[in-house]
Amino acid sequence: MSDSAKKSYRVHLIIEGNEENCFFDIVKKCGVNPNIELTYENACGSGNVASLYQNASIQEEYDCVLCIYDVDYRQNEKESPFNHIVNELTLILGNKSRVKVISFCTNPNILQLLLLGCDCYDNVKLLDGSKKENTPIIHKYWDKIGRINEGEQRKSPYYAAKEWQLDIIKNSYIYEEEPSYSYDILLANCLSVPTDYLTNHPGTNLLKLLEALKEGKITFFNSINNKLNK
Repeated sequence: MSDSAKKSYRVHLIIEGNEENCFFDIVKKCGVNPNIELTYENACGSGNVASLYQNASIQEEYDCVLCIYDVDYRQNEKESPFNHIVNELTLILGNKSRVKVISFCTNPNILQLLLLGCDCYDNVKLLDGSKKENTPIIHKYWDKIGRINEGEQRKSPYYAAKEWQLDIIKNSYIYEEEPSYSYDILLANCLSVPTDYLTNHPGTNLLKLLEALKEGKITFFNSINNKLNK
């Protein structure tokens, strides 16, 4: 088979919500190698992640299926959305070791990664999972979000991951609308973020996934599948 006839490696993500959808819209446009076909499905909440993963994982059209979800500094709360997802995935996969293999998480949430394209880690650390509490730092880098005296925004001056707010963030990366931010800088700044996401400080294990998507590292995804099949 010629190189041109080879099929792309198909990576499918189950993503927790709208912020993750915004983030991976950026990733798909700015950071996916041509030999990878990236698709993703918005679970619209923690309650649907596990069932969507179970359904996707048996589909022959995907070569690797992964889950993307937030911790929100609630890793120690038995009934938190994060632990709900982990527990539901454990019922499907059999043990938490397998769950960890297919889970790519951020603490407190994926907004932390979106901010890393704007400034260095030390300047954009999110020490609270609340969208309302994080509005001032979001406003600093996207000044249209968090304004009190402009039309529609007068109704809700806080960041709430509304569609118009996420579009502002996404467009600043994809279409270089002012303010303009770089996905490559986001990846570079992500190097400073601890990979342990089960602490009370920002953390994520997403960087290796993002690098594999950008560089087309099929071995990364095959390694995940191999660990699941042990």
